Amino acid sequence: MLDLFLSSMALAIAAFCLCLLLPQHKNHASRPLSLILLCLIFLASGPVVFSALAELRQLYIAVLPIAFYALLPSLWLYHEALIAQAPWQWTSKANKHFLTLPQVIIISLVIFLLPEQDFNNMFFSDIPVNTSMATFSALSFFSLLLVWCVLSPIYVIGIFKRTLDYHSRIKQMYSNEQGKTLRWVKGISLLLVFTWVYALAVLALENRYQQYGVSDTGVFLLLLILVWLLATNGLRQKPGFAEVFQIESDNAAKASTEESKAKYQRSALNADDFERIAAKLTQAICQDAVHLDADLNLLKLAKHIAVPSQYISQTLNQHLNISFFDFINQARIEDAKPQLIDSNKSVLDIALAVGFNARSSFYKAFNQSTGMTPGEYKKRYKVRSG
Repeated sequence: MLDLFLSSMALAIAAFCLCLLLPQHKNHASRPLSLILLCLIFLASGPVVFSALAELRQLYIAVLPIAFYALLPSLWLYHEALIAQAPWQWTSKANKHFLTLPQVIIISLVIFLLPEQDFNNMFFSDIPVNTSMATFSALSFFSLLLVWCVLSPIYVIGIFKRTLDYHSRIKQMYSNEQGKTLRWVKGISLLLVFTWVYALAVLALENRYQQYGVSDTGVFLLLLILVWLLATNGLRQKPGFAEVFQIESDNAAKASTEESKAKYQRSALNADDFERIAAKLTQAICQDAVHLDADLNLLKLAKHIAVPSQYISQTLNQHLNISFFDFINQARIEDAKPQLIDSNKSVLDIALAVGFNARSSFYKAFNQSTGMTPGEYKKRYKVRSG
């Protein structure tokens, strides 16, 4: 009964989330998320099928490999949509991640067409299969398990590597990372693999260690957590560069990372250019206090000082040896220091006043810059000034 309850909860959450995504069907970025949810809905329906629709259990088990082999590519494409620097589109290039599906579908079809006795011997009995079709099905199913075990870490490692690169790009464009870190995507990727490994352990041990929590119930609990995390985060997560999409919506051409590097090479800024742009940046901070804008990004700053954004990036990275993110936050920290010493404002009030949009991001940036927390800095220098 508990398995059925957990399964029903996961189905309800995933189905509700999918309904909320339906109005966004024209948004290509929502399609991989919808496909992930469809796969999870199917996986979570197992207890319902086995308890109330037993006649469909062969169909359910036959389609399981298809759901698993569609799940990882869908997660990969969803992550790709979130980190893209231009509005993401589902193109023919995305289809290469599903090249294994035709073979998987063929194997699933063979399993579905197995005689009932062979099917039961293969999945629900210790009796060895003794027909050529059943033997082929068993070997093929086992091969699919092995291949998926290889593909899983490849996809997860790829997602982690792309996220690291994405974080560095975010710091070149934005002055804060709130809502853009995508740590939850990495967490879901790891949880997905762990759930798969746990399910394999349950299958291999045949509930012999149920008293220690290694059972089917644990699988569906993990699946419920997976669905809940995906639903609560996926519905509100915007692409990391969504604000840039809006600002650049009037521009027909959007530069890729490689094109940006080429622009750096072609721009040929000399030392005088670097000094001139650096002076404008200093003026924007010291006189115009642009860093107090919590939503400041590279394109806003470029418009403010009338300098192309790629030139600002080049000046910051090559001349000042600092990212846009660190440049702006360092200015905010310098503004915060005297306020910590001379005012009675709370740390949160000071953080918001100088442009940070969260207490946690202020603490992290302040500690990285000074090696102290704001409270420690206040105690040390207030005593000295007193």
